[in-house]
Amino acid sequence: MRLGQQLSLSLLTLMVAPAAIAKPQEAQKTEQTSAADTVDERIEVLGYRWFPETLTLSGRYDLSRDFLDFRSQGNGNITDMLTFLPGIQFSENALNADRQQEIRSQLISISGAEPWQTGFYFDGLANNSRIDPDAAYRSPSSVNDVQGHPQNLFINSELVQQVTVFDSNIPAAYGGFSGGVVDVESRSLSQLKQPQVKLRYRRSLSSWNQYNYYDFRGALSNEQLEQEAQYNDDVELPNFAKQTLGVSIALPINSAHALYASFNQTTSTIGEVSLFQPIETERESLSTLLKYSYTPNDLDLFDELSLSASYSPYEGEYVLTDVKDSRYTQDGGGYQLTANLTKQWQHWRGDLQLGYSESENSRRAPNFYRPWFRAPGKDWGTFVGKKALSIEGGYGNLDKIQEDRSARFDLTRDSFEALGMTHQIATGVSANWLDIERTRPTTSVVYNSPFRDANIQCNGQTIDCIEQSYVIPLEQLAQQLGGEIDLSNPAHLEAYQDNLSQRGQFFRYRRVYPIENINVQMQEYAAFIDDHMQWQDWDVRVGLRADYNDFLGNIDIAPRLQVGYQPFSGTRLIAGLNRYYAASLVTYKLREARRPYLTQFRPLTQGIVGNWQTSAQAERFRYSFNDVSTPYNDELSLALKQRLWGGVLSIVNNG
Repeated sequence: MRLGQQLSLSLLTLMVAPAAIAKPQEAQKTEQTSAADTVDERIEVLGYRWFPETLTLSGRYDLSRDFLDFRSQGNGNITDMLTFLPGIQFSENALNADRQQEIRSQLISISGAEPWQTGFYFDGLANNSRIDPDAAYRSPSSVNDVQGHPQNLFINSELVQQVTVFDSNIPAAYGGFSGGVVDVESRSLSQLKQPQVKLRYRRSLSSWNQYNYYDFRGALSNEQLEQEAQYNDDVELPNFAKQTLGVSIALPINSAHALYASFNQTTSTIGEVSLFQPIETERESLSTLLKYSYTPNDLDLFDELSLSASYSPYEGEYVLTDVKDSRYTQDGGGYQLTANLTKQWQHWRGDLQLGYSESENSRRAPNFYRPWFRAPGKDWGTFVGKKALSIEGGYGNLDKIQEDRSARFDLTRDSFEALGMTHQIATGVSANWLDIERTRPTTSVVYNSPFRDANIQCNGQTIDCIEQSYVIPLEQLAQQLGGEIDLSNPAHLEAYQDNLSQRGQFFRYRRVYPIENINVQMQEYAAFIDDHMQWQDWDVRVGLRADYNDFLGNIDIAPRLQVGYQPFSGTRLIAGLNRYYAASLVTYKLREARRPYLTQFRPLTQGIVGNWQTSAQAERFRYSFNDVSTPYNDELSLALKQRLWGGVLSIVNNG
């Protein structure tokens, strides 16, 4: 086990706004100035301070573009930059030494909720992976599934104009979560005045770090300790090299048209040890954005049209440790296309958003997993527990693909007076059509229970059975040993073992994962209305949200109520009572349709290996869902917010 801290080198060049400006100003000498007088120099330093929390009714944090430039850290993904916010936690192993080499977006928990219970939005559309909500905790080497992530796309901070994080009293405009919300807006082009180019390069090496090693190998045998010692002689772990390369171009074409393009690539080369040999694996993540904005001079039809395309794939290369020919790749991420149209009608503003996205969790791996006994002919292996095994292969190809088609329309009214109060009303409707596919293109087989026998006949089964063979025939060896082989004689036993070129063995049991081609669909619809009312020192926001999907068939009504009182300037007392419904777990529908694996065995009769026979024993469990209620979370929130020393002091209790 190793613990350490990571050091990275970051270079940022071209078109970067300075955080401080020095302005020297010399005092002018007059004719009366004596020679003893000195020249005064006045230096004025201008700096920025960012405090993302506000005194609003919601537990809300706004991270601006300037803040993101100042905060840039980690692998550049947006979630890597949120750890300083109160109520947000990373996973328990986020700071482990072996995690520093990874480039996947960090898992975050808001207000103690699971990472997949967070609602992720990108340009107003959901960025949540629905393939499997808890797949991020799954091992990359899972037999019958693929590791996933709560987010469809990993979003690099360079693509972003603003991030808004909610941890309590969340408005009715947001749904499909039971923890918090991370709302990401891509780069705004409305303020572009001149062309800009940014180049970025960051690098981090394990050799720049210092690690402490704790040895917990006291229970290992002498032979196992000797094998473990070979690891330390070959390579010092962790061993990695990470780098990020990025380029962004902002181009205002004229007063009506603007274009923005950003390309960001993060790679990690990881040194590992498998079967006593140093090897290298790689990870690669792209985060790209192409955005076009059109603001017509004639505003009769619409005020602004923006089109964007984001492509953010991830590919990780892995090996099963101490398994021969086990190298496999895992793919994630995908792309999103978005169109946004805005229009102001007198006192109303309308926003229409259309979106399409596709993402995947896929694996490419060898189709057969075979744990042979370590023996002549299969002598590369090591210990697995107390058994010396020579394992080879992998768990086969598996593809899981999510496809989303979304539409959303929001209306927001300017503030108006009614019933002695100031009102600001927002309402909207949305629809989402979701397709998820699970495909296993070829049959995968996992073998177990190897059995050794010097006299077995494989009966033509060469993939999972080996007949014993010798360097020279036993008759010839017997002649060399005096006419017969006496295995009770140590010299004869050693000669016999040296003469073995391949030890006879075969597998008695296996699990067969058949070809699959599963497709499930779900339709989701939602509507909300929200009224923010102000009267003297009081604020009240009343909201209502309704969600429906055709999988669970439930109409979920989620009330949102928040009340705020300002007894003094800069002080606000807030209470809230809210219900949040989680996104429907369409992965349940996928699990229902998943084909079970087959358990097979084969006999050994008079030294002849029989054919495989299917056991009547099926998979231990199957999934079935009927009359399932949508998971939800009821929140009672009490908060005190106080402006203090240029910032905001918050005391919040969420129940």
